[in-house]
Amino acid sequence: MQKIISYVCDHCGYEYETEEEAIVCEQNHKLELRVFEAIHTPIGEAADGYPRRVILTGEDGKHVWYTRDK
Repeated sequence: MQKIISYVCDHCGYEYETEEEAIVCEQNHKLELRVFEAIHTPIGEAADGYPRRVILTGEDGKHVWYTRDK
């Protein structure tokens, strides 16, 4: 019988063979995010009222856009 040990990133759930790889993955995730802007569209395009696009800002000041699926 073989014992298999793996390490899982707490943030994304990806499984790694080494603890070092999992730590690098965990440290890479941007966790301190805030909504910079939410871009809404008319009710005919998004009847549920949620924004079509959201701009997030990280600790480093970088802006990242996310667009929802229809």
